[in-house]
Amino acid sequence: MSSNSDFTASKRLDFKMRLASVELHEARAKFWAREDIAALFPSLLFRMHCEARATIRLMQAAIEQLRPRLTVDPLAAPLMEYFEEHIPEELGHDDWVLHSLAALGFEADDVWQQIPPGTVASMVGAQYYWIFHKHPVALLGYIKVVESDPNTVEQIEAVMKRTGFPRAAFKFHLGHVNLEPRHNADLDELIDSLPLTAADEALIGISAMRTVRAVAETLQEAMALHDNGLNTRGTGAGRDASVELY
Repeated sequence: MSSNSDFTASKRLDFKMRLASVELHEARAKFWAREDIAALFPSLLFRMHCEARATIRLMQAAIEQLRPRLTVDPLAAPLMEYFEEHIPEELGHDDWVLHSLAALGFEADDVWQQIPPGTVASMVGAQYYWIFHKHPVALLGYIKVVESDPNTVEQIEAVMKRTGFPRAAFKFHLGHVNLEPRHNADLDELIDSLPLTAADEALIGISAMRTVRAVAETLQEAMALHDNGLNTRGTGAGRDASVELY
């Protein structure tokens, strides 16, 4: 039997995420099981690019908000160190998604010209709000979610076979198979080392649970737009009109 001391802050966060993740697991299962996954996959990549290109800016914003707190906030120094070390590891990940989309015939300019979906803007925007108006520690909840549950190589190869898409279209997914578990272990270690108050843990938990909900919403939105014929942007000459970006 485990003691209360074994139920660490990172494990408490995992528990909160599991409670909040039923809808997300259902959305993911429905998305990947769809017969028309080949038509939907580019819209998933587009949303992933919108998210990935915000990651470093979020951490930079957190650092700038933490810097003035260094002499008064015991969380400031370790959080700054973590974000400063994590930024180089995230560099270029948005380009991985662009390479994946390029393998499907989408030019980078096509991607950048699209308006990011409101679901992604809401997910990222919530983090800016908490960073500037509460405490940058909230960002740990967001990072925990977006770097959790990467697809396995077997799952990726199964989708590759079903869609007939080239391996290059899965550059981002394949690149995170081994990377995300290591990042999650580093994050758990950080969370358990921080002198978190009950309020800090609550903020991280709220951030994580809101992010879980937002990721589910992005998948639901992509499927709904496709089913209603509303995601027609991004098609063009030389590309199958059934393969849509938005």
